[in-house]
Amino acid sequence: MSQSGDFRIERSITINAEQDVIFDYISDFHNFINWSPYEIDDSLQRIYSGNEKGLGSIYEWSGKEMGTGRMEMIEVERPTLIKIKLDFSVPMEAHNIAEYKIVKENDSIKVSWIMYGKNNFISKIFSTFIDMDKMVGGDFENGLQKLKKQLETK
Repeated sequence: MSQSGDFRIERSITINAEQDVIFDYISDFHNFINWSPYEIDDSLQRIYSGNEKGLGSIYEWSGKEMGTGRMEMIEVERPTLIKIKLDFSVPMEAHNIAEYKIVKENDSIKVSWIMYGKNNFISKIFSTFIDMDKMVGGDFENGLQKLKKQLETK
């Protein structure tokens, strides 16, 4: 049995806040520390560059637990879409796309966190032992819960 070269992980949550407020919060990497499930590494060094927020903003990190990587907002459609080029270099090289979709549904907003890309050879081997959708999807669920709490208490 061969592993597919493509992967896609997606989780969603409903947030009771204005669509523009949610968009503005997510499109500023400086807020990431408040809700990302990946901001748990005490050794994390952060570098912000490019635009202050939105299209062209860049967030780079390096830490003992989280490794080294870079995110850049490459597409922004206010107030519904933020697309990010996501590059990991340590402990394993990977290049993926992350998206946040912010869609009005009745009286609330559905926020989806999506990551997709191609599995390289090492990723394919890793995914035979670990359910990446469950592991990363669980992180996304935790992050979205934190995001909901942040935005609904503002």
